[in-house]
Amino acid sequence: MQAKELEIIKMPESDTPLEPIIEWYNVARERANAPSYQIEAHYFGISLPRLRNIIDVNQFDNTQIELLDKYNIELNLAAGIAQKREYWDKMLTDDYLANLVKSSHRLTELYLTQKGDLIDIEDIMQVLIKEGYCSKVYQSRLSKKGRPNRKNQAQRFEAMLQDILRKIARGTVPSVKQTQVVFQAINQERDTAEFKQHWTSASLKISCPKSVELIENWDGN
Repeated sequence: MQAKELEIIKMPESDTPLEPIIEWYNVARERANAPSYQIEAHYFGISLPRLRNIIDVNQFDNTQIELLDKYNIELNLAAGIAQKREYWDKMLTDDYLANLVKSSHRLTELYLTQKGDLIDIEDIMQVLIKEGYCSKVYQSRLSKKGRPNRKNQAQRFEAMLQDILRKIARGTVPSVKQTQVVFQAINQERDTAEFKQHWTSASLKISCPKSVELIENWDGN
């Protein structure tokens, strides 16, 4: 009987807006009366991770759901917000959501917000990679400094840095040591004209805005 009743209720196929998804779930779960989430997901014909996302989003009240729908926040992103109740005051605002939807890496933005002051250089590096930042920095250094000579002691660090940036630009995932070299270079040039020239230039602010913001705000640790 339960299964037959559930067939009458059509689950919204899209991940946005959220309101009809939550309305569907609250009716469907009452009819299913399942003893566990696994069985509930089976009744609904959906994956357990999707069900958990719906359950997370169901924590929001109607006003919060309306706000999320105003910015077309999809289910998985809304669930990510729901899982960090301590950040709701910051994230459930027009300003935050308006900026979030403009980002091409929304889950990364959400992750960085949740980490707050705990963000480290490996977190930042993931953003640099996604925005193609290292490729642009490499091209900038190559065009302005030329290709350094590894045999020249004074140029050895620059040669190593350019090699790392070039490899990242070509898709190599940097090691912890390689990431440290990149950020060592940023630190060394922070108080020089090269910082703005190579790391935070006007063109980089346009093409890699989040990367530049993170580099400018990084405290050097």
